[in-house]
Amino acid sequence: GYGDNPYDVVIGPRTDRGVLSRTMCECFADKGYCMLKVIQRAADTAAALDSFRRADSDGRLGRLAQEVEEGYLGRGGRAKAAWMDYEYDGAAFSDAVWRGDQQLTTVAEVLSPFAEEAAGSSIAERTPA
Repeated sequence: GYGDNPYDVVIGPRTDRGVLSRTMCECFADKGYCMLKVIQRAADTAAALDSFRRADSDGRLGRLAQEVEEGYLGRGGRAKAAWMDYEYDGAAFSDAVWRGDQQLTTVAEVLSPFAEEAAGSSIAERTPA
């Protein structure tokens, strides 16, 4: 972030994809990472958290295989995860979770044209998670 604001980019319903991609690329070039803040209602945040708590108590969340965990969660990442498929899991997660999933897809889409040059690797596919 800049100044007292820890976030580099705030993402909302009217975020311009071109501005988003340029800003994220600048952050990656300057510091190697980019902090994003997604604007959403407090009720949506609570619904998403409740969905994940229910999924965890139902045994739907778990640790990834040790061989791939660092690649998905980063060095030292120790979170639980779930492979999500809307056709199978649609009712198991709140609409807020599915909107978040779509927002991550959008971030990948706007970065895709720049990934090869910026990171030395293209975004070849999106996992179903």
